[in-house]
Amino acid sequence: MDKANLHNRNTQGRVQLSITCENKIMAGATNRYKDAADEYVSLSQVSVKQDEDDCVPMRPPRSLPNGRGSTGSLPPRVSSESQRSSSKHSSSSSNSSNGEAVEDLTFEEFLKRQGVTKATIQLLEEEEIADKVTLGALSEDDINGLGLKVGQKAILRSLTTKAKSRLPDARNSVIPPPIREVNGTGEVDLQCYCLEKDGKGKVVAEITTKHTNEVNPIKTRILILVDTSGSMGIKTGRRRRYSKLYRIKGFAKNMVTSLDDGDFAGLVTFGENADVLLPMTEITHESRDRLKSKLDTLDKSFLSTKTNLSAGLSKALEVFRDASSGKRDLLHYRNAIIVFSDGEVNAGTQEPSKLVHEVREKIRQLSFGLDESLNQWASISTVVLGKSASEIMFCLSKFCSSDAFYTIDMDVDNSNTETDLFLPVLMRKAAVAWNVSVYIESVNGAVLINEDCSQDNKVRTHGQSSRGPKTAKAYFYYDIPAASTRHIGIGVDLEEAFEEEVLKVKVEYSGFSGERKTIIRTITKSDILTEGRVQGGKAITEHYKNDARMLSEEVLGKAAKAALDGNSGGSADAMREGQSELQKLMNRYGDMADKQETAQTEIFDYAKSLMSNFECLLQKVNTPKDEDTDEQIEAESSWLKIKAVSSAISREAPGLAETVTDSNILCPLPDVRKVSSTPMRTEMEKVYKEKGVRESLFFDFDGAIDELKKSIKKDED
Repeated sequence: MDKANLHNRNTQGRVQLSITCENKIMAGATNRYKDAADEYVSLSQVSVKQDEDDCVPMRPPRSLPNGRGSTGSLPPRVSSESQRSSSKHSSSSSNSSNGEAVEDLTFEEFLKRQGVTKATIQLLEEEEIADKVTLGALSEDDINGLGLKVGQKAILRSLTTKAKSRLPDARNSVIPPPIREVNGTGEVDLQCYCLEKDGKGKVVAEITTKHTNEVNPIKTRILILVDTSGSMGIKTGRRRRYSKLYRIKGFAKNMVTSLDDGDFAGLVTFGENADVLLPMTEITHESRDRLKSKLDTLDKSFLSTKTNLSAGLSKALEVFRDASSGKRDLLHYRNAIIVFSDGEVNAGTQEPSKLVHEVREKIRQLSFGLDESLNQWASISTVVLGKSASEIMFCLSKFCSSDAFYTIDMDVDNSNTETDLFLPVLMRKAAVAWNVSVYIESVNGAVLINEDCSQDNKVRTHGQSSRGPKTAKAYFYYDIPAASTRHIGIGVDLEEAFEEEVLKVKVEYSGFSGERKTIIRTITKSDILTEGRVQGGKAITEHYKNDARMLSEEVLGKAAKAALDGNSGGSADAMREGQSELQKLMNRYGDMADKQETAQTEIFDYAKSLMSNFECLLQKVNTPKDEDTDEQIEAESSWLKIKAVSSAISREAPGLAETVTDSNILCPLPDVRKVSSTPMRTEMEKVYKEKGVRESLFFDFDGAIDELKKSIKKDED
C-alpha cells in the first residue's frame, strides 16, 4: 500500500478505533488491531462502468488486505494530462522498433507497441490504468481481477514487471505509526445493528451526526449553472407570468443574500456555448448589491437553440480552478455546483455515463494532486425544471452528489419556488462531514450476500474477481449534514465462517478540522446471533426500514421504466405489487417486534408513509388524460416524479417541497437545533416552516435556560 500517503494523513488526524457491541469487548481486543495500519483502506472516487447500472460509479483503490487484493495501494492520483505528459517526456533511453523513443509515446501507443489489443486497452482505461505508475502498482490479484484471458494476463504481467522496476523504492520505505484505539467520536458516529434473518446474518450500519445538532456553517463556494436554451425563456404556470429563467434569477439573488460573509458565489450559463456571467466572487457587505445587479442582466438575450451541458460543467469547474491557488482552497471550502436545466441536452456529450466519467475526471485533474480519498472535492446537485425525463441529469445527481434528485414542475404555480431551491445550498452549509468513505469487509470465511446489501451510494472495489465469493463492499457520501443519519444494509453468509470475527465496518471522513478521521466496528458471529434479542426494538426497526427502502427503490425503478416506455398500466402494476410486498414486510417485522409497542408503532408509521407515496404515484400514472394531452410529456413527467420520490427515500435525503409525502419520516431535513449564522438561519427557517417543521426548531433552549437562571439569581440577590 502507499504507506507514505497513509503516514501523511495519520500524522495529522487521529484515528478512532472501537468495537461494535456493548458487553462484547474481549481480552486482547487492542492487540487484535496492532497491525491495523497495514490494513488501512481509503476510498477513491474513480470512474468505472457499473455492473448493475449503465451509469458510472466510483470505487476505492487497490488496497485490500490479507491476500484479498493488492498489498500496496495505488499512488496519489494526478491528472491524466500530467500523467500522459510525464510518460511522454520521460528521459528513458529505451527505443521502439522504428527508432522512436518508447517514453515519447502516449500510454496507449506504448501498450499497442507491446502487443496489447484494443479491447484490453479499453478495459485498462475503464479501470483507470492510464499511466506506467499505475501499471506498476498492480498486484497479481489485481491482474486476475480484471477478467483477462491467459495470453492477455501474460502480456500485462510482463509490462507490470517492467513498470515496477522503474518505480522509486522510497515510496514504501516510510513505516506509518500504528493506529491507536481511542474512545469517543468526532462529527460522525457509527452504530451497527445485527439480526439473524432466514438463517443469514444481517447488519445495518448507521452513520449518524445526530449528536452534532448545532450548525456553525463552514465556508462555502456555490456555483449556479443555468441552462439558457430557448425553452428556459418560455413563461410557465397557469398565468404564464414568469419564465424559468426569471425564477432562477430570483433564486440566485436570494442565495447571494443568504450566504455568509466570506462565502463565494458564481454564475455560469450554458446554451450552445458556456459563458461566465459571474466569476467566483467573495460575499461581503459591499459586494452583495453589486452581485445582485450583475444577476439582473440575466435575461432572454442569453437564450440559444442548443443545450450543451458538458460545456457548462467544464466551464464551471474552470471557474473553481481560477479561484483556487492550491489544495487548501479545495479543502477549506465546501465546493458545490447546482445545475438548473429543463434536462433536454442536445449538444456536447449526451451519453450519461460518459458525461459523469468526463466530469469526475476533470475534477481530479483540477485537484492539485490531492490524494484519492479527497480528490472529488466538488459535488454536483441537479434540478430539473419542467416535465422532461432527463437520464443525464439523474445520473449526475446519483453519481456526483449525495443529494436527492430534485425536480420542479414549473407549470404549477408555486410562490415558494425560490425557497424550495435553497435546499441544496442548505445541505452544503449544514455539512459537518465530507468525503465520507465506508468500507465493509467480511473475514474468516464469511461471505457478503450482494442482493441483501444496499445499492445506493455504492462504489466499486478493486482487487476482487467478478466471479467467486464477495468479501468487500464500499460506499461513498460527498457530505453528510449535521443532525442526520444514513444507513447501509449488509447481508452476510456465515455458513463457512471459521472464526468468531466475521465482519469489519470502517468509516473514514473529513471533519471541520480538515483532518481525516476513522471509525472501525468489528462484528462477531455472537453479535449477529444475539444482538437482535439484546438490542430489541431498535435493531428490528432499523432492519425493517432498511429492507423497506431497498424494496421501494427496486419497485419504483421498475415503475419508472415502464412509465417512460408509455406503459402506465405496467407502471401501476409494479407499484401495486410493491405495496403488497411492503405489507408482507411490515407484518413480518411487526411479528418480530411482538410486545415491543414502540417498535411496532415506528414500523407501522414508516410503512404507512411509504404506502402513501405509492398511492400518490399511482394516481399520477393512472390519472385520465384529456384528448389534448401529450402522452409522451405525461410519461416523462411520471418518470421524473417517480425518480424524485425513489431517490429521496433510498438516499434518506430531503427532496424539494411536496416531492415526498411524510418526508419528515422517510427523508427528513437535518434535525438542527441551533444555527450560528443569521443569514443562514433566516433561509433555513423558511425551508423548514414550508415543510411543516415545528417553529421551535431553532429555539435556543440552552440559551433560554441560561437566561432564566440569570434572571432567577438576580431576583434572589
